[in-house]
Order: sequence, then C-alpha cells, then structure tokens
Amino acid sequence: MSKEETDDLFEKVETLSAKLKDAVSDASTKKYNKEEFSFLLQLILKEYPELKGSVFQVPINNLIESECEQQGLIGLSAVELEMLWL
Repeated sequence: MSKEETDDLFEKVETLSAKLKDAVSDASTKKYNKEEFSFLLQLILKEYPELKGSVFQVPINNLIESECEQQGLIGLSAVELEMLWL
C-alpha cells in the first residue's frame, strides 16, 4: 500500500470515527432501541467499504464499544459488531 493510500485510509478512519461518535451520542439522546441503533451504525459503516476487513476494523469496533459505555447505551456483542459490517 502506498503512502498516499495509507494517508487516505487514515483520513477516512478519522472521518468515520467522528461520525460514529456523533451517532452514538444522538442515539443516546433519542433513546434508540438496539435494533434502531444497529441499523444507524450499519448505514454509516456502509459508507466505508474499504475499511471492512482492514487493520482498522477492530479499532473501529472498539471505538463503538467505548462510546456506548460512555453514553450509557446497551453495548453490542462482538458478533453484533461484526454483523454491522455485512
């Protein structure tokens, strides 16, 4: 992978991270149920297919978990987190 491709991926990860943080906060404020919350996350992750299966997928899942904890949302299991990427 070229430096340019790597830089592009890092930029996408940063953008995705910000979107996910906003989504978790919004879901918490609006009291989304687990199904609604999962659907919201799926829609966001679908915008970044190049990150699926990449070295960034696990850290992104970890970010979702930690944001859920911080916002007091029901966490998603490891299997549920993987299913978000399908």
